Amino acid sequence: MRERGVLAILALGACALSAPALADDPNDRLTPDELARDRAIIRQLNQDQLAQVRQRDARYADGWDSYARARNGWRDGEDGNARPASRDDADYAARREYQDAMAEWRADVRACREGDYSRCARR
Repeated sequence: MRERGVLAILALGACALSAPALADDPNDRLTPDELARDRAIIRQLNQDQLAQVRQRDARYADGWDSYARARNGWRDGEDGNARPASRDDADYAARREYQDAMAEWRADVRACREGDYSRCARR
């Protein structure tokens, strides 16, 4: 049983080691025209692959630019245009002030309706 295992391993090793030697068939020689055609096909395949990689990298670069802008204090607006984060913060502060003023006004109206007429006057 052990001998069969050793023989199997040796057979697999022989196949694996002989594969590179048998890869180039000396009886299958290409003419210079066929070699030129093969080179042209391979060159075209490589150029197509390079174009695909460049397109992919361009798409990635757009994402990297957005990421870099976000890390440097820029945010993409709803319209897709980048703007400084401080502008968003200012918009938020203005919106917060408006909401606070509206809450105060509603409280004054409620107090006025409940009889506190000192709060009915417009400020």
